[in-house]
Amino acid sequence: MTTYPWSQYSSPEEISDDYYSRLKAYTDKPIAFTEIGWISSDGSSETDQAQFLVRFLKLTRDNNVEMVNWLFLHETSINGEQAAIFSPETGTVALKKADGSRKDIYNVWHDLHDLKIAR
Repeated sequence: MTTYPWSQYSSPEEISDDYYSRLKAYTDKPIAFTEIGWISSDGSSETDQAQFLVRFLKLTRDNNVEMVNWLFLHETSINGEQAAIFSPETGTVALKKADGSRKDIYNVWHDLHDLKIAR
């Protein structure tokens, strides 16, 4: 599955509490989120990205999630200019900026290996 709720919600806090739990009505098999993310442009910030990841983990903790993959490691750019994949803001769904510097979300993502989430 993929999930990009920034197109439906203006902030991660607005995502409804049952947004991901509704999946349990359709399957009890393990779920793989092959692409998740939140933009860091167009009124959203790097902080919003980090808040989305924390909110996502909270809202999916009762689901049978086998894997989660953030969309991009680096923001997309061509010759230093932001490149559009589907839309310009989609290119900002990344853990790092195009120059390789870490965004706020990178640190949250990186620290996940230290978390012990009880299921």
